[in-house]
Amino acid sequence: MTTRSLSALVFLIVGLTTAHVAGEASQVAVETRAAERRVDVTVDGQPFTSYVWPDRLAKPVLYPIRTARAPS
Repeated sequence: MTTRSLSALVFLIVGLTTAHVAGEASQVAVETRAAERRVDVTVDGQPFTSYVWPDRLAKPVLYPIRTARAPS
């Protein structure tokens, strides 16, 4: 995974998570797990998505994608 890819991913995720709730700040954490070929993203301590690039896939993917909004 290149630095450019990771930077684009971070900007995308921060944009998605902050756009969903106007006026509320969210804590977004990004954890790289290169040995597992993934980057995990959490929003307010809850899993949001993982950017994965396993050998068996032709392209990297975000999987799964969960809502950043707390359940009502």
